[in-house]
Amino acid sequence: MELHQVSGREGRAGHRSLRANHQARQAVRRYRERAAELSGSALVVVDLQRWIVDSPWAPISGTSVVAACERLQSDFARSHVVLVRHLRSGEIDAVENRLVPEQHERHVVIKNELDAFAGTELDDHLRGLGVARVVIAGLATTHGVRATAESAVALGYDVAVVSDATAAVTVDEHEDALQLLAARGARVTTVDELLLG
Repeated sequence: MELHQVSGREGRAGHRSLRANHQARQAVRRYRERAAELSGSALVVVDLQRWIVDSPWAPISGTSVVAACERLQSDFARSHVVLVRHLRSGEIDAVENRLVPEQHERHVVIKNELDAFAGTELDDHLRGLGVARVVIAGLATTHGVRATAESAVALGYDVAVVSDATAAVTVDEHEDALQLLAARGARVTTVDELLLG
């Protein structure tokens, strides 16, 4: 019987391989846990329309909010993403009212007030999907996001507001709105915390 002596280099490489395997298994497990958690959740993206996105926002730009929301959308089932549009004029297809980026395959709610639940079918739609948890992002923290989150809490949903996927006119207003929402029962989280656990 011939014994094979393992050099230090081979031993370290084998150890790295085992560690990488373990890390990969952990990542898959976390992904499955996160997918199971998100299955009863819906992402509500508020007011990402040209005339709103192009306004000045803090602490991040409207374009950065759009990018963060797109990242969030990739982890939710297609049917569990709701895009909210605020109609400020009678022309729903006016360029300034279009979603940024334009999306045709998502459920879209048209609202006339700050709150996406007020006078819309949003609550019925979410309950029809079996949604218990609502994740809210978009513009602006002090307007549509806040009003929609407050209503969602009042309607009994478990609510998460994604702090780095929304913005306000000033950093102070953004932070004040997030603190208010936390005090009213919403969980304030980030994109990474939500997606990576």
